[in-house]
Amino acid sequence: MKEFILYGMGNDNRRERCTQMINTPPLIGRILYECDANPKMWSDELKIYPPEKILENQEATVVIGCFPIKQVVENLRNIGCKNEFMVYPLFGAYFYIDDMPKDIFKITKIVNDWIETNKDELLSIYDLNDEETKILLTEMIAERSMEKLNLIPLERMINFKWQPYFADEKIVPLKDITLIDGGAFTGDSIEMVHNRFKNHLKKIYAFEPNEDNRNKMIKNLNELKLNDITKIIPCGMYDKDTELHFTEQSSGSKFVEDGEIKVRVKPIDSVVTEVEGSLLIKMDIEGSELAALRGAKSTIKKYNPYMAICTYHRMADILEIPKYIKNICDNYKFYLRAGFHTECYAIPKT
Repeated sequence: MKEFILYGMGNDNRRERCTQMINTPPLIGRILYECDANPKMWSDELKIYPPEKILENQEATVVIGCFPIKQVVENLRNIGCKNEFMVYPLFGAYFYIDDMPKDIFKITKIVNDWIETNKDELLSIYDLNDEETKILLTEMIAERSMEKLNLIPLERMINFKWQPYFADEKIVPLKDITLIDGGAFTGDSIEMVHNRFKNHLKKIYAFEPNEDNRNKMIKNLNELKLNDITKIIPCGMYDKDTELHFTEQSSGSKFVEDGEIKVRVKPIDSVVTEVEGSLLIKMDIEGSELAALRGAKSTIKKYNPYMAICTYHRMADILEIPKYIKNICDNYKFYLRAGFHTECYAIPKT
């Protein structure tokens, strides 16, 4: 029986669905244990160990469940790992926090039906003259069209690029900018943008509802000497000023009616009063991206911003997000990029 080692699954849903893939034809195998580079994940009880554990079982196939794939493989090769690699279908259904059935075949049917209905519109709304967009969209359609979502050979996925927000000079030119960061976390995205734009970064609006994250962000911004140009908004993004309930789940976090954590949210249009240079908007906000775009309608119409909007939280967002932006303003081209997660880039036409 073929043996497998999981790597970087990150959450129980991905782990459980990967187990189903391995336990059903055409694979039929046995999972030995899981490894992760994050020490916080290590657990003898859960059989999650440091990467070096893989060296004890070089005949097993390692299944990668995280980005960036090429870097993960290089890191494992550098510690002496000679195993075969396969990749979890990251562009299929499993990065999404929608309430999907647990059964792999039921999920596959939902995903198959969606792609069959929407494939033509997807191919028409994105700019397929852009090679990276074409490659990503082709892979996503292929994964969502499989008879059973399954593990993918490494060679098919190894060259998918990872890049920080707004790093691609082909679609986002270097110029003076104001950044609106939705889901600012500890300032990691701000640092990415600053690394590219440096003194061209003139003003920052950072939305972050979590107090611990904000405190870490303040410290990080101070080290980057960006505190003076940053306005921190202690809220999430949404289409109105209200309070939502939030929950932490193994598959991710999201807003739900009975969530145990209360979060204040505000629309961009009520907060952003001044923009210097071109406007950039980044959103990674747990499935609330469409609502936040509704709350930014006036800002989008006024400033024609460059936007990087995460599409991995909900299955339909990869289509619904560009459609909504196009409805607001028809002066955009749409591209896909694979950062830590898949993002739709809305770029003003020149």
